[in-house]
Amino acid sequence: MKRKHAFVQLGRFGDILNMLPLAWATQREFGENPIVVTRREYASLFEAVSYADVHAVDVPLTKVSTAVEIASGLADQVHVTQVYGDNNTDRKCGSFCLDSWRLAVDNNEKFAWGSFPLVLDRRNLERERQLAERTVVGVSPSDPTVLFFTEGTSSPAPELSKTMHDAACLIGDRINPVGVGPFAAERIQDLCGLMERAALVVSIDSAPLHLTAATLTPTIGLVTDGPTLWHGCAPKPHWEASVRYGQIAGKPELLAQMILDALARQRAKS
Repeated sequence: MKRKHAFVQLGRFGDILNMLPLAWATQREFGENPIVVTRREYASLFEAVSYADVHAVDVPLTKVSTAVEIASGLADQVHVTQVYGDNNTDRKCGSFCLDSWRLAVDNNEKFAWGSFPLVLDRRNLERERQLAERTVVGVSPSDPTVLFFTEGTSSPAPELSKTMHDAACLIGDRINPVGVGPFAAERIQDLCGLMERAALVVSIDSAPLHLTAATLTPTIGLVTDGPTLWHGCAPKPHWEASVRYGQIAGKPELLAQMILDALARQRAKS
């Protein structure tokens, strides 16, 4: 029996995290889990959600039309949240994040971008605890922990690794800087436990930057400016600051000050 709604997203973890709030809102609106057609290598993310059912496929990233055909056999309405591929989507917003939602909801203001939370309601708390114990080790409990995510696939920024390292060294006597590698977690969602234990996240434009929306951890988003500004993640309300790669690369003093300012604002709120 067909479902009412299905979503198509063949992108990576960050793309899926960007559209999951739409799936959550759809389940609440219609009382039925939507299906999400996604590539098999990224289907593990759906272990962390109860409100959507994954249909894993072995389809190339750009073959959106093939995924739509599959989804049409599973649901009455198909919502494409992928803004690149053979569906030739026009770019009308300032970021792919916004265009992804616009494409899926056909400009329905009820489902406007940013209207709904990123909910991961089936997290594996034991795996999160083990990751935290392995990662946040030997740090001072009196200083705020700052997580640094320096590596990613979609928008790599090798030039920022040194900038982030040098910024952490500049203020290392006032923070607990913790670098988190791309393979630290068994599942991408397991990083949530680390984020909840941190005072601040500093991340390049990769899946962990999108994941911060699940924990609302204060964040400094280092956002890609290539190949165009449109390819960068749109800032979210829990972000303390947003800066483009080209504006921060090679400027550890600026990043260090941004970190201290963000922490000061957090202290002022508490």
